[in-house]
Amino acid sequence: MDGLLKQRVVALARRLGFDLAGVTTAEPLPEADVALQAALAEGRLEVLPWMRAERVFLATHPQELFLPARSILSVGMSYLSDSPAARPPGPAGRVARYAWGDDYHTVLRERLRDLRRAVEAMVGRPLAAKICVDTAPLAERAIAVRAGLGWQGKNATLLSPGLGSWLVLGEVLWDLELAPDGPYRGSCGDCDLCLRACPTGALATPHTLDVGRCLAYLTIEHRGEIPPRLRSFVGDRLFGCDVCQEVCPHNAIARAPNHRAFRPQHGPWLALRPLLALTDAELAARFGKSSLRRAGVEGLRRNARIVWGNLHPSGQVRPVGPNPA
Repeated sequence: MDGLLKQRVVALARRLGFDLAGVTTAEPLPEADVALQAALAEGRLEVLPWMRAERVFLATHPQELFLPARSILSVGMSYLSDSPAARPPGPAGRVARYAWGDDYHTVLRERLRDLRRAVEAMVGRPLAAKICVDTAPLAERAIAVRAGLGWQGKNATLLSPGLGSWLVLGEVLWDLELAPDGPYRGSCGDCDLCLRACPTGALATPHTLDVGRCLAYLTIEHRGEIPPRLRSFVGDRLFGCDVCQEVCPHNAIARAPNHRAFRPQHGPWLALRPLLALTDAELAARFGKSSLRRAGVEGLRRNARIVWGNLHPSGQVRPVGPNPA
């Protein structure tokens, strides 16, 4: 395997704006396979209808996902930026930090396409390559750990020294033979602040997440009403939840790269009133480049009503769902 070429590829990734870059093989990920199979068996992924045994197999066997793969480049970008002004006057909901700027899926994919073209020019041939950013069936955190980017924290996120867990990840599977980096050997030690801070108890044990109780899932991916027993835990969270990251000591000292793409445009707070009557056209116009569109019009309106209800228990806006708590 080519160690010098690996160094040049990693250096190029850094020049294109990635904060982290490392290489691993396309071999199976047995530990991730065991963990995901256990999550399936225990019902912690049952709210994700697309996450079944076949997808777990692809996620942990990269060459089954992309047969030509000979190595994987794993990259990370920090979305940490300086916070804007404090909470505005009037009813407002909180937005998870990753959604303050542009949609990271688009940001990373564009940079990874630029990287692929640059590497093709470097090696003098077209590459068989597959670019993945979050939505592909790939165990990206396990790959990032094996590529030396960091370790998996007890809150199930990737933690990297100096950057904490404010990271979004991407990968390129390609037919390049690159020398792999060694896995990162780190841990959270005895710290369990994230487990104790989770509002709904979704982090019952280290490194495991009960997706159906996670406020990030409920306010972003979940369609339909949020179970009445969980609405009070939403609090003022309009989109996502950062609690398990906010209490992490590594994040308290993380540096903020302040990437232009992730600078605040849609957060940390959004006024609730305009969202209560949001239309599809307004969603596209206002949040077309933002991750906020992922919740959809109905999801954002539902969340706005729940947050309003939590802020105004007198019920000026009716809770969502036929059987409000």
